[in-house]
Amino acid sequence: MKRRILLTVILMLALSVCAASAFTNSSLSVDFQEGNILVSGSFSANSNVGDTYNVFLATYGSNGIVEKVELSSDFTVKSGSNSFSHAFAMTKDEQDVRAFVLTEKLMPVCGDVTQKVIYEYIDWQPADKNFYTAVTNSEYTSTTDFSKYIKNDENVTVAEAIAIAARLHSNYYNKEINDKDASEYKYVLEMDDASKLIDLSDRNQINLDGINLNYATGGIDEENSYLYCTSTKKDNGWYDPQIVINGLSLEARHYNKVTLRIKYETVPGNYISLRNQSLQLFFKTNNDGTIDEAKSKRCPLSSFSSVTNWFDLELDMSSVESWKDVITGIRIDPLDNIAKFYLDSVTFTKSEKVDNSEWYDPYVEYAKDQGIIRLEDYTGKLHDSITRQDFYNMLVKCFPESYYTTKNSGIFGIPDVDKNMRNSEYYLLLYRAGITLGADSNRNMLLDGTFKRSEAVGFINRLLVSGNRLSGSVSANWANTGSSYDVEFNTLLDRYSFTFTRASSLSTNDGKLSMTSQYDSYMVYNKTLGVDADKYKKLRIRIKPQYTTAPTNNQFEFFFLPSGVSSYSSTYSIVTTVENTYLDDLGWYIFDVSFEFNPKWSGTINKYRLDLINDAGKYTIDYIRFIENEYYGLPTDHDELINQGYTATRLMQDEHFERGFYIGKVDQSVSSQNHGRFTDYCNTSELPLWQIGPWWQGTGEGFTTVDLYEDRDTTTDKYTLADKYGVNTITYNPETKSITQRLNATKIYNGQPHDVDTYTWWPHQLLEQNTGYTGAVDKERNSAGADRMFVELDIRMTDFKNTTNSDGTNVCQYLIYFYLRPKANPSQRIWFGLTVFNTSASSQNPVGLTAPTTTKPGWSPDSAAHQYMYGMPMAVVFDGIENSFNPSNGVAAVSDEWKKIRLDVTPHIDRAVEWANRDNIFGFEVTKDDMYFDGVNIGYEIHGNYDCTFEFKNFNMISYNK
Repeated sequence: MKRRILLTVILMLALSVCAASAFTNSSLSVDFQEGNILVSGSFSANSNVGDTYNVFLATYGSNGIVEKVELSSDFTVKSGSNSFSHAFAMTKDEQDVRAFVLTEKLMPVCGDVTQKVIYEYIDWQPADKNFYTAVTNSEYTSTTDFSKYIKNDENVTVAEAIAIAARLHSNYYNKEINDKDASEYKYVLEMDDASKLIDLSDRNQINLDGINLNYATGGIDEENSYLYCTSTKKDNGWYDPQIVINGLSLEARHYNKVTLRIKYETVPGNYISLRNQSLQLFFKTNNDGTIDEAKSKRCPLSSFSSVTNWFDLELDMSSVESWKDVITGIRIDPLDNIAKFYLDSVTFTKSEKVDNSEWYDPYVEYAKDQGIIRLEDYTGKLHDSITRQDFYNMLVKCFPESYYTTKNSGIFGIPDVDKNMRNSEYYLLLYRAGITLGADSNRNMLLDGTFKRSEAVGFINRLLVSGNRLSGSVSANWANTGSSYDVEFNTLLDRYSFTFTRASSLSTNDGKLSMTSQYDSYMVYNKTLGVDADKYKKLRIRIKPQYTTAPTNNQFEFFFLPSGVSSYSSTYSIVTTVENTYLDDLGWYIFDVSFEFNPKWSGTINKYRLDLINDAGKYTIDYIRFIENEYYGLPTDHDELINQGYTATRLMQDEHFERGFYIGKVDQSVSSQNHGRFTDYCNTSELPLWQIGPWWQGTGEGFTTVDLYEDRDTTTDKYTLADKYGVNTITYNPETKSITQRLNATKIYNGQPHDVDTYTWWPHQLLEQNTGYTGAVDKERNSAGADRMFVELDIRMTDFKNTTNSDGTNVCQYLIYFYLRPKANPSQRIWFGLTVFNTSASSQNPVGLTAPTTTKPGWSPDSAAHQYMYGMPMAVVFDGIENSFNPSNGVAAVSDEWKKIRLDVTPHIDRAVEWANRDNIFGFEVTKDDMYFDGVNIGYEIHGNYDCTFEFKNFNMISYNK
């Protein structure tokens, strides 16, 4: 209180006696320098030589009340010219200050100065331009011209943040940001392998390198590199040839003119006229993966007098309202007539009729090309405010880790950041380097918050000018937030918990352990763990080899000792490789070793050993963490989940099959959906929501072609659909509302072996439901990001006959596969499946009843479907192979007893998404919330002479949300 009174007196005196000052030619200024408020001035003394004087600084809060008074050391007035300068520490990003100078006799030396001082570091050029002009200026300084400071209280937008990141990256790596418009993108049809020529002699649909033909036959001319196709008649008698090109990723506003180089030819016996004919271009986007009239443009063809010569057809899409976002695929309908059509190339350019370029376009293009951003994450959001988290996640790509020299070595955590969060290590790096110490007084990052422009320029300056970085400490420590089994190497004690073999030069720094390793080195943890194997299902290790190329001898092995086991062996180990890890944004290898599939990981785990990557070299280990099972201890029973406040949603419609089925064609062509209907037993006029697909029952040498609709057995009762050859039988059982499926493949193979060189395909019989039957999908209702998801059904195998031919391939599978799609590009999918029955032949069991005991899900690309497959094996679906329909080798568990399956697929969705991102199967990163389920098929795929019958009921996928 006394200090505030004194300050008031001083201020009043300074204002009241200035005119009577004994000093002349005085000046006083306030500036910002090196993180301080710099008060400087000069005066000429006419008298008072030998007196002392002080430089005062008062800081004010937003309410105008004085918060702090600081005084410099005493200065002595000398004769003649006097000058002084004193720096006061700045305590906030912006402060209202008042500076003045008084002698010991309270005589003012010069007039006082009132000033707002702001952490502002970019030299704004020029002052009358918007924020982006400054952030894209390549010259950053630590000086300030306050007259140029603008808009400091507005939030940084996404576009501005991208521009900042692009400029920082280009400056550091000496790359050029191209400020020109996007150039053309040309889709040229080229073939370098004659074996890939399209042969559609007995099919109506192809898929070759992203190209599909519908209602047309054709191929690619290898010598001249163009596509040719001829119209084929649809079931309704019309012609509608279609060429589909998938796999594009073009920003609509940059590529809004499409040029087709084409020509037409007459088909013998048919005269072609382009009068009243038109070409129609359809397209799909990353936000809407469907093809419809709203996303198309027609171009009349009658103006082209010559059709037998090549000509360019230009379609300006700039006026098409739905031509926006990112174009992911197109469909060309060349005409509605029978003719031969040639396509040489498709070129995408920018229309001359519209200029919709933005100032940030070159920066967005640069950031996308350099991997700083994924464009689809920010489509339609460029003018929104950027969050701190998104801004930091851009900047992590702009400098190497070595750029961030440590200033605050004692910081080991951030209060409001989970240590397992994406880029958490980068955020910690920012704290240790002094580039930020949080967004509030408690050192929280407030990642969901926005950035003011004044904050952003302060952050950038500390990023670029090491002398302006902050010093401080943080009480949070991530070592205290994990399990007691984690090792963070914050002290030498963590290092001495291990015994090292063939490793030397051990040292710890910044919570990391560095070592020089010889070939096949390993480290043994000496303490007794006592890890609950059910609670902890994953081990995560962050490790960096100190060389730029990936290790060549890349096997990594983790050994563990459950209670009662005393020696390390391969029986109690998990092997992984660098290929099965991923690099984080700072270039560290993350080994996520899952115990989910290892039946030996059970009970209590007491010891472990790490066999490092086997190449000799230098390594740094950041941490070793046991990751708790997210779903540990949570209920799985439906009633218990409901009692705990969850809401259940059943994703399949007509789950009791009361609306019947469409019947598909044997060749699975596009027109197969409504080939026929099986609705004899139904008491409703509503259309079916399910389809029966008897696929590929007639495409190989020796096959008997079977079409379930055209070859239907008309002698059956109304509940049974069968073909007259005895291959397919589907029966609806009204009392139990169940479906019986029989596929008798012996009638197809007739005792002959399934030879992969002879048979391109093999018989399927699938019951399918998807949005083609049920209508537009509700992506939120069917979101894969539900709190919990279960698949359930009752099923029994009532008959199984095995007359396989040991000379061929023998596999009998009964599978359930859901379609897990990314919202950003629904044309892609993961086949997400459960294996109900999968028996195959082996040298030990040539008749094909080998019981696979693996608990590890399958993950691989499907060459036939051109999508990735995630498959849960029988030992997982039935909680042990002994509970399955193939409990042991040579045994098929035929019975009238039902087996009930209720499988929690939530952790499997997590893993499928994780692996999809690891292998970049979509070309962009996804989360569970970015995915949804779009349908399912359930039924048989059989190679060889099997006759199998299953019956199931009460089938659905159920999501639970609070």
